[in-house]
Amino acid sequence: MLILVLNKLLGGTWRLKQRCEGSKSRLVKSILSLIYVRALQEKGSWISVAAHFAAVPCFPHGIYGSSFQEEPRLDATAPSSSKSL
Repeated sequence: MLILVLNKLLGGTWRLKQRCEGSKSRLVKSILSLIYVRALQEKGSWISVAAHFAAVPCFPHGIYGSSFQEEPRLDATAPSSSKSL
């Protein structure tokens, strides 16, 4: 519960992720990453700090249960996985 409050005070999940990525201090980055990861775990989710999104993602049913592993690229330059029939 405290982690979710800290997450909210630090600007929410995506702002916290941006702060983790932009931090130059290893100590600050570690603390922010810990809060980010724990906040996602509280919701049953995992999105790597290294994951890249072109814009803030929209999860219509909330972030609950979402999982993105090692550095996925979800932007216009990412290859499409759909095949034309």
